[in-house]
Amino acid sequence: MDAKELEKQAAEVGEWVAMREAKGEAFLRDVNVDGVDMTPYEDKVIVDVGCGPRPFVEFYPARAGFMLDCCMREYQRERLLQPETPKKALCVDCMAERLPLRTGAVDHVFSINMLDHCYDPESVVAEFRRVIKPGGWIHLNVDIGGEATPCEPIVFTEERLDAMFAGLQLVYKDRGTPSHPGREAMVIRVYRWADEAALTASEPSSEVPVGKDVSVVERSLQYLACPVCRGPLQWKSDLLCEACDHTYPIEDGIAMLKPA
Repeated sequence: MDAKELEKQAAEVGEWVAMREAKGEAFLRDVNVDGVDMTPYEDKVIVDVGCGPRPFVEFYPARAGFMLDCCMREYQRERLLQPETPKKALCVDCMAERLPLRTGAVDHVFSINMLDHCYDPESVVAEFRRVIKPGGWIHLNVDIGGEATPCEPIVFTEERLDAMFAGLQLVYKDRGTPSHPGREAMVIRVYRWADEAALTASEPSSEVPVGKDVSVVERSLQYLACPVCRGPLQWKSDLLCEACDHTYPIEDGIAMLKPA
């Protein structure tokens, strides 16, 4: 990982620490999903990419939920992550450009105010396309216009977004107040891979462990993949790639799945 990316990640963590200092611990827990229709998410695989430390996926009635962020381990070290969150969703330290998920494994990808934080957003969107299954959904919020910052190095136009998501069905579109000062607006979109010919994709195996006593790692394992070779992973004390023998530790409940 180059110095520029490391500097950006440090800036990201610093912003969250500053927000906690300014707004208090309650800010990190104050996520409101009241009024959200949870029916479409029941028994689905849900991924929040670039999630930050605030809980989100854990509120959804998912078969498996993933919180993915390149700063996840640092959020844990800075005590920004709520203690109960890793017990409800698999928290993963990884890069959005190499998602540690199997191809066609995901029903819903959430990308909420993160795409302009990536140096190579086209590669990130290509990963979204790879991991969603036929009929899957991408939920996008991203600021457009304005000036680049250390945490948001990319300035988007709607035309660039149109090109990046070409071929997916746009099912919802709106604009709102930008997340950060200096940006023009927030673009809100929902896309679907609506290739009807491909909607016969197989459902997850009935052998997936279920029940209150099953760990979040056990529930998530069949959807994970090595970020280097995309081979399947085994879980012992660490996550092990069966194909290329890479080992990925689990540290304080965080799956460390960045490529070496």
